[in-house]
Amino acid sequence: MLARLGFASGKTVIDPKTTAALEQEILIAKKIIVPKQAIAFSAFKIIADDIILIEPSFEIKSKDIANLLANCHLVYGFAVTIGTALEEKRNAYINEKETSHALMLDAIGSVAAEELAEITNQQIKTEAELVGNLTTMRFSPGYGNWPLNAQKDFLNWIGAQAVGIKLTPSFQMLPEKSVSAILGIYKRQAEEISLRFAPRDDK
Repeated sequence: MLARLGFASGKTVIDPKTTAALEQEILIAKKIIVPKQAIAFSAFKIIADDIILIEPSFEIKSKDIANLLANCHLVYGFAVTIGTALEEKRNAYINEKETSHALMLDAIGSVAAEELAEITNQQIKTEAELVGNLTTMRFSPGYGNWPLNAQKDFLNWIGAQAVGIKLTPSFQMLPEKSVSAILGIYKRQAEEISLRFAPRDDK
């Protein structure tokens, strides 16, 4: 979060007044953030080196995503948001010329959204590992050669509207503090499974 505010790690000394203000904004954020998540998963087929057909009828055109899912048997998508209240409070600060408080709260919101995405990613990973599977890295629309305008169909597949996520005409998510991502599930090699669950000889 400090990095998002322009503080250099290990170099910038934060004065007590700034520290107190930051702690105040964190307390405010904790009261108004409403975390929500939407998750979908499905079988899929890679029908060309850059076309993935996700059942029943969602298609992704991206070589990066095809490479990501090359060894997978399931695909997951998720979208998370912390709601609109933090943005509204930030905008109120801006209108009141409380720029420093607005910047702090905005940074806190960005960190909270990313942490929620990481928590969701970890939930999927934990469930996969329980049945001997592994997960790929997560990948979001707008990165690599997966265009940002793919966000619309992707969010529709996930059902992100149910948690209040919408898109602007330029395909940016609203609420602003929202994150979406795709990841694949693949089978752990049989020998890895046997090693992991083999009885231990502690004698």
